[in-house]
Amino acid sequence: MLSKTKQIYDDKFKLKYGEAKGCTVSELISIENELGLNIPEALKEYLVWGGKHSQGPLIGTDCFSSDLIENTKYLPNFINENSLSILDRDDYIVFYCHQGYVLAWVYASDGDNPEVYYFSEGTTESIAKEKSIDEWFYKDLSGLHGNCN
Repeated sequence: MLSKTKQIYDDKFKLKYGEAKGCTVSELISIENELGLNIPEALKEYLVWGGKHSQGPLIGTDCFSSDLIENTKYLPNFINENSLSILDRDDYIVFYCHQGYVLAWVYASDGDNPEVYYFSEGTTESIAKEKSIDEWFYKDLSGLHGNCN
């Protein structure tokens, strides 16, 4: 499910940062237990592939296995601070937080490769969407999210 993400990593970053470092299945189970949610398959794939690669190209971004719980806890406050009203569901998982002003999340019940919802303070006027987790990370690593990060 992460073909574009893995390909751009191999093409642009692998030589500099080496193999991506992922978390273990045991760590995923622990995160799921703490969240009380099943992590979508595409997000699991990302976490097992690169969920501990915090010294790679996404350094400074909280998008690793150790960040999921705190990122997810932060979303309601972030939504409130930005006067957004979208949390009509409680099965969200925030997998990406860039310096506290960009958040990206999925809904656990939206299938194996769900749409990504994101908001960036000062650059997006409302909640935006990306068609998949693969597309999100591909565009992020490509610099295609523009002012989003």
